[in-house]
Amino acid sequence: MPPWTIPHDRKLRIPLLHYVQGLSIKQICEFLGIRKSLVYQTLQLYDKLADITNSNSRKLGRRRMLFTQFSLPR
Repeated sequence: MPPWTIPHDRKLRIPLLHYVQGLSIKQICEFLGIRKSLVYQTLQLYDKLADITNSNSRKLGRRRMLFTQFSLPR
């Protein structure tokens, strides 16, 4: 797990704190102990997709090739 990730339940609290309880971005950062950029990214995804994670994002890594021209079955 990369060092900049936070638990999913803490990320779920960001839209709740901002839209329901009316906290500012700075107050959310201090309360949850996270960076301002993460709060902005999470709120942007929440506004666009009504979710805190982008399920349409491309998976990292190279696509696996089952056969190459040299290893074709005969």
